[in-house]
Amino acid sequence: MKLRETEFYGLLLVVSAGLAWWAYQIPVAPQKSEASETIDLWSAAGELDGIRFERQRLTVDITGEWAETKRQRLPSKAQQVVDGGPAAETTAPEPEVRRFRINEKARNLLESLSTLQAKRNLGAVEKDRLEALGFGENQGELILRFKKNEEKILVGEKDVSGRLRYIKLANKAPVYVIDNRLMTDLEFADSRLMEANLVPFDLTEVVAFTVASPWGGNQRWVRSGKDFARDGDETTDPKASTWITKFFRLKAMRYLADEVGAGTHPVLQIQLETKEESGSLQLSREGEGNEAEYRITTGQGQPLIKVSSWIAKDIEADLADLLPKAETSPPTQPTE
Repeated sequence: MKLRETEFYGLLLVVSAGLAWWAYQIPVAPQKSEASETIDLWSAAGELDGIRFERQRLTVDITGEWAETKRQRLPSKAQQVVDGGPAAETTAPEPEVRRFRINEKARNLLESLSTLQAKRNLGAVEKDRLEALGFGENQGELILRFKKNEEKILVGEKDVSGRLRYIKLANKAPVYVIDNRLMTDLEFADSRLMEANLVPFDLTEVVAFTVASPWGGNQRWVRSGKDFARDGDETTDPKASTWITKFFRLKAMRYLADEVGAGTHPVLQIQLETKEESGSLQLSREGEGNEAEYRITTGQGQPLIKVSSWIAKDIEADLADLLPKAETSPPTQPTE
């Protein structure tokens, strides 16, 4: 009896192995992976002239090399009257408007939107499900302005992973999933898409620079290896090399209105030269001490740009040792 059981189980094992080998030899039809394929939402739309994005209290408009964001501030809490009556009426505060040059990241974003691709097509979705995906009162709206036409996209919420975003083409049923980064870059446009560099080239490309101050003449330096030397002098000037390195650490913090305040003091003008181009910047200061703010502009009619004060203070403080001695004493440096 035991022998028969052994033979039975042995035979069963052989048959199972044979069936497994046979199944392995059957060719399996390739399966489509929706997650790995992309879906073109439109084709041959042409060059993108600009976009407009609206979501809740935020509006972002990008045209050419400039962007404008408008963020509606929330009203302050209504004050209750002393006798416990109804809240006093309050007026809505003015929106915060920022205008700035766009950076390379913004240009890449526009390129991605001009040929927008979805990662998945979820098809038509029931109304209650649409609301759960963010299509309702708080949905966003993105308008892409091409040369020949416009495309309108409705923007919903993120998925549970936070990496994807639900969208719909206006007046069409299917819901698509795209990379969420495209939308979050627009939602934080005034920080992520603003050009922070003051000139379109790096310090390594600078072959010469000239600094002029309203109280102390001017001086030109030319590149000498990795450092700089005074024009006409072969000896490198370590102070100038350190100073210009610090100057290139200045970054735009915010683009301001064109008006120059009455209390603005000019600090310096710098001319930067490369083999291909040159640029001129004017640095000014408004206020004194810890309240001092520094602004830069590239010339008349160009926007004022607020720059980091702690770096600008060092640049101004080192200026007296950098330039030839002036006939008149330099102004008192801002104190901490």
